Amino acid sequence: MNTAETPAVFEADTAGLAAAGRAASEAPAWHFAGRDPHVYARVRDALGDAGPEVSGGPLGEIVDELRGEYLELLGEVPTGPDDVAWFESTAAEKQFGESCVMREAALSVRAARLLAEKPGLVVVAENARVAAHLRGDAAPVTPPAKPSLRSVATFTAAHLDRARRSRAALPGAIATARDAGPLTVLVAWLDARSMGNDGTYRDPYFGDLVERARADGRAIAVVPVLVPGTDLDAALRFMAAHDVTFLPPHLLVTLADIRAASRPAPPRSFRDAGALGGVALEPLLTADAAHDVAARSVWFNRLVATVPGHLRTAGVDVARVIMPFENLNWEKRLLLAWRRSFPDAQVVGYQHSTLTHRKLRYFASARETSISPLPDSIVTNSETAHGLLAPVFGDRLTPGGALRYADLASCERLPAPETPCIVAALSLELSEAAESLSTLVEAFGDGDVPVIVKPHPVADTDALLAAAGATSLPAGFELLDARTPAPLEQASVLVATSSTIVLEAIARDVPVVTLELARAVNESPLLEARDACAWAYGAEELQARVGDAIERGQALRDEMHPVWSDTVSGMVSPAGPETYRALLG
Repeated sequence: MNTAETPAVFEADTAGLAAAGRAASEAPAWHFAGRDPHVYARVRDALGDAGPEVSGGPLGEIVDELRGEYLELLGEVPTGPDDVAWFESTAAEKQFGESCVMREAALSVRAARLLAEKPGLVVVAENARVAAHLRGDAAPVTPPAKPSLRSVATFTAAHLDRARRSRAALPGAIATARDAGPLTVLVAWLDARSMGNDGTYRDPYFGDLVERARADGRAIAVVPVLVPGTDLDAALRFMAAHDVTFLPPHLLVTLADIRAASRPAPPRSFRDAGALGGVALEPLLTADAAHDVAARSVWFNRLVATVPGHLRTAGVDVARVIMPFENLNWEKRLLLAWRRSFPDAQVVGYQHSTLTHRKLRYFASARETSISPLPDSIVTNSETAHGLLAPVFGDRLTPGGALRYADLASCERLPAPETPCIVAALSLELSEAAESLSTLVEAFGDGDVPVIVKPHPVADTDALLAAAGATSLPAGFELLDARTPAPLEQASVLVATSSTIVLEAIARDVPVVTLELARAVNESPLLEARDACAWAYGAEELQARVGDAIERGQALRDEMHPVWSDTVSGMVSPAGPETYRALLG
């Protein structure tokens, strides 16, 4: 994988970037071996003036190439859809097609090829694992026999506390579900997208499906999967305030579940697979498995999978389960858990996300369907998606339409306002929202352009100001009530650290600038529309991006519109009655 000489490969930390900048000033070109926009912004700032950048071509093509090799090895992986041990193993938790290991292998292959083609090339790697691979010093890393005691203790204490708070906030939820009779259960993430601009419940995957089910007289409950890092108190306030039966995982877990979740998984792995594209998988897999952050995500997925068993023990009768299905491993594990606890329940998977080339790689190929647990039926969200997946899933697939965002395709376009104005939509996460507010004040506190700040619909504005270290905001800043809709008609540009409103802004041709720290935005479906967004890192860059959007005015909006109409709305077929019938039965 490496050239004869030690390649000029650096990590994207402070010391690495300083060294890379010096090396790049004498090099023919530089390359970023990564995909994270936050890291790339720092690399670009450090190396942008040093020489030309080379991209190495679309990463997706290399991912597909590696996936082809991976499929050749599938006969050695799970034995079939009922191989519970496989789907509960470390290997499944780090399944190649859906994990950072896939990305890191592809990044390593692409960068290594560039190093071989371009002597003297300087490479900045997204993380230490990719850098080590490219330097040739990635000796196999043996993961610890068990997670560190500190990480287990932290995990256990946090989840016991969340269980206590969940039971205090939702004391009658289990009894309500038990008394409801045969129940339809909706499984969905609970995050910023779950809440409309006015704070009402609008599921990020299923839109108003809950209200439609209840209008039909169905007993329905929601199992919300909380995004790790979500402010639990805000989420619990939200759940308690709505006339919906919520059954969050923390409401149900026990100390035994938490202890079991933090144990090492059965030691099955991809080690027999050797290498893909010349990259040995073992070092990437073992280093990733040893990372506490990755472990916490795995543990949380294990806790979610305990929900069906607890509902069964509590006497809840589940007749139908509707859940997102993108062929991700947490979905497969949860699907197996529903089947074990409620073998007679119908499980319906909804292909909820806009199906792009990137998302398509999550779905099974024809060779994978025989060894993977699948829902009884899979409802697609567009004609395009149905056509792409029909050859794989056949009769199991039901054509449907989009349950969310579909109304945006026909919403009113907004012209640039005559008076410049910035509207800022903040995140649900308190620390992130406070940092965003501080950045906004630093960038626009001089009062030249008015700034309207829209807190998250369930935010505590007093706590927000306190966390930002402010008793009041500068002149020219207006802090709206959390439940007041953001006035997009006044916005010359939307500064976003919340995904709740960004897609609506893009649909209405309102320019969007997202802050570097806006993790919720970067990890949301807005990635499909990122060409319509500018991305800023820090107050200075935010000021420049916003200033450019205001200066370009209506001309920028006219440029944006085709991005929405061609890239996003063209992939969304609005749902009709047949979609609701397919999901609800």
